[in-house]
Amino acid sequence: MIYREFLAFLLAPLMAVSVALFLLRHRHTDGDLVRQLTPIGLLAVVAVFYTAPWDGWIIRNSVWSYPPGSIWGTIADVPLEEYVFMIGQTVVTGLWTLTTATAAPEWPAAAGGGAGRRTWHAVSWLLAAAVGAVAATVHSGSLYAGSMLAWFGPPLALQAAVGADVLRSARVHRLLALLPTPVFWAADAIAIHADAWRISPDHTSGVVVLGLPVEEVAFFLLTNMLIVNSLILLNTPAIRDRLRPKRSVSI
Repeated sequence: MIYREFLAFLLAPLMAVSVALFLLRHRHTDGDLVRQLTPIGLLAVVAVFYTAPWDGWIIRNSVWSYPPGSIWGTIADVPLEEYVFMIGQTVVTGLWTLTTATAAPEWPAAAGGGAGRRTWHAVSWLLAAAVGAVAATVHSGSLYAGSMLAWFGPPLALQAAVGADVLRSARVHRLLALLPTPVFWAADAIAIHADAWRISPDHTSGVVVLGLPVEEVAFFLLTNMLIVNSLILLNTPAIRDRLRPKRSVSI
């Protein structure tokens, strides 16, 4: 299998199913579909611009590689197909998140201890990112996992700082919204075993979960968490109120 065959035979059908389920879920609603889908489009752009630098660094350090002739070309060392995949993953997970949400989600902020929860969760993600950065530099077998934590930990910390209490209130929906993750694990395992791309054993821990390197398991979980958390926070009135600039009242 080459990368574009993976896109055609695994990612494209998954996207088609996601679109169909979303349209079926919202067929009787009067909501503006463009308004609902705009955040997914914005997230896809952010995913490309934020992930591509790390992706290129990973490839230059031989963590990921591709057989000769398996890709169309590259931009900043990242295969063109990889950009398509970033967008496709965002669309699939984003549409599923909206499909499983209520028409007008109302996840309240925590009644008490919200600020403390936000601070603690944000600090935890920043500490994980710092540990990852150190691990990536001191041991070659930690390069993939460490750099992944260092790169994706800060945006997860930012999400926690903004709305960890709201994300906790929405934890049931978050779990439902993360259901595409095992599907991506399965598709990734198929692609790796079909030699569409390769993961270096020199830069991974060697731990395998159901035939998939544990780093790949973590990659799809973390990136899907970013997508799900973003859409939940963007669709929560409490977060919009929290981020809205407060006007001072003078007497």
